[in-house]
Amino acid sequence: MKPPIPWTATARLIAPLLAWRAALLFTMLASVLLLPDLFDEVKWAENPHWPADLDAPDFATHFKTWDSQHYLRIAEVGYAGGTKTSAFYPLWPLAIRAASPLFGGSVHIAAMVLANLFALLASLLLFRVAQGRFGERAALRFLMLFLAFPGAFFLGLPYSESLFLLLIAGFFWSLDEQSWPGLAATSFMLP
Repeated sequence: MKPPIPWTATARLIAPLLAWRAALLFTMLASVLLLPDLFDEVKWAENPHWPADLDAPDFATHFKTWDSQHYLRIAEVGYAGGTKTSAFYPLWPLAIRAASPLFGGSVHIAAMVLANLFALLASLLLFRVAQGRFGERAALRFLMLFLAFPGAFFLGLPYSESLFLLLIAGFFWSLDEQSWPGLAATSFMLP
């Protein structure tokens, strides 16, 4: 059995990862303010949106499009029969709903905070797994490439990807640590 790897290298990543998440959030906010014509109001009107009685897009609309509208609706009012929203799994909306009292009842703010928190935790766990398997240098390279990947941008938006990534990272970390309760919990929640 290998000796345990100290958490010091992982802990040193917290500040840079927080700075990275903050920079992405700042970039998102700046793009909404500086490039307002990128948002297609015609497409927005064609798609279902939440809240449903919203007549025109507002500032927050830029951060709750596509699937996030379904998740926010489920978190706020639950499932409704005969809608496309019924196709979405409940774990992400449940997490949002549970956290929303911490943010004045706002499911949107809760979703944004949770998405970024889960992305941060997933990044740390993925680094940890890669470090244990390939060494610290390779793990740092992996983490930089992972965060530079354009799709990683969506981990800070109210989509379910950050939760899924955290569960996958938790699964592999539990597997490496031979934590059977961790494996059971992540395996149960992943589907």
